[in-house]
Amino acid sequence: MADKLQSAREYILRRIDAGEFRGGEKLPSARELAERTGISFPIVQMAFNTLIADGILSSGVSRQGTCIRKDWAERILPGSFLSFRPVWNELFSQKIRPQIPELLAVDHFQAGACEIRVTYDAVSLQKEYLDLSEFLEEEYPDRSDFFNARIEQFRSHDGKLYALPLMFSPWVFCCDEELFQKAGYDMPGLDWTWEEFLDLLRELQRKLPANQILASYKDPTRWLIYLTHFGGKIFEQQQDGTFQCQLNSPETLDALNRLQELYHLLPRSEQRNTVCALRLCTRQDIASYQLQGSYLPLPRVPGDRKAGSLMAGDLLCIRKTVNNFLLVRELIREFLSPELQQEIGNRKYGIPIRKSAAIQSFDETDPVDQLFFSKMPQIVDVPHYAWPTVNELIQEAMADFLYSTQSPKEFAAELSPALAAILKYTRNTKW
Repeated sequence: MADKLQSAREYILRRIDAGEFRGGEKLPSARELAERTGISFPIVQMAFNTLIADGILSSGVSRQGTCIRKDWAERILPGSFLSFRPVWNELFSQKIRPQIPELLAVDHFQAGACEIRVTYDAVSLQKEYLDLSEFLEEEYPDRSDFFNARIEQFRSHDGKLYALPLMFSPWVFCCDEELFQKAGYDMPGLDWTWEEFLDLLRELQRKLPANQILASYKDPTRWLIYLTHFGGKIFEQQQDGTFQCQLNSPETLDALNRLQELYHLLPRSEQRNTVCALRLCTRQDIASYQLQGSYLPLPRVPGDRKAGSLMAGDLLCIRKTVNNFLLVRELIREFLSPELQQEIGNRKYGIPIRKSAAIQSFDETDPVDQLFFSKMPQIVDVPHYAWPTVNELIQEAMADFLYSTQSPKEFAAELSPALAAILKYTRNTKW
């Protein structure tokens, strides 16, 4: 009976998610759907009742029947799996669902009970996610085959592991060779400098439309890629385990100054353009969007300062509303299994979080693979991710600063006390 009930629910949910049954409209009767599916009327009626309880359907008054709620997509459906890239839906269908049949992949819900999120989303929503520490420890107590430092980065300030990276990548530039030729500009060398980068942008401005120069997305982490590359930090952990604000450090002030140079050079644009001379990208972007072109590292850091790289990853997150902890363990077991990690590596979709799968994913004769492999050791932790309040505040502040005439010193002097106060008063906060 449970299998039949699940089949009836999924029949309805799949058609709602696909737009066949639309929000605000009346659903076909339980008797009609019973005839379509071959499932008994009482079980289909039970499916209706459970979906009403889940906030997907609403029971009409009198003889109006059952309708689909207009806000159905805002519900978090029990047993739902949501991802943002097709590769995860494919892997879920091929590898995960056969092992965990009670999970259902959804496409058009705004959230899922189990989700794969990009870094910024996971950091922003961390208060809503389950602590995965005990489940990871139970399934994989020996993590010698994992890039464990990449995993540990996603702990909140009170120690909760709110997200589990399945793969990761540093950032590089993808260059459109045709646009470079159109602009009459030679491709930069691998050892190019920040000054050469700015000169290139100025040259391209004279030859190309503004929205074809440097890809500008509505992604609030773009500034953090450059800040991290130049050694800038928001927080830094001290030897005693405490954190200190680093906005006033020479490296961060220099990075903020360079960021302003860049943002003042190009017009503020929110337009998405599929064709740009330069775009920041990750290894998973190349696989997902089939990017073509030449690839360059970010411009060289001046002096003896070591370049850093911001990690871009896809992370497994589980909502606190999930009470089936056996399911959580099974998900972690499957997503981190050698077999699935090897499949991620075979697709060159980022760098698998398992070292053995990661190494096998690189072709030492491929210059693109060589570039990403060389940048792996430069990936650094971002301590302010542990405070969602800090993350939100710094994003809002940076959005104003980057296009302003305020100096980096003035900006740091204004923002540092607020960040210090958050550190002081949320050090041991329990949610």
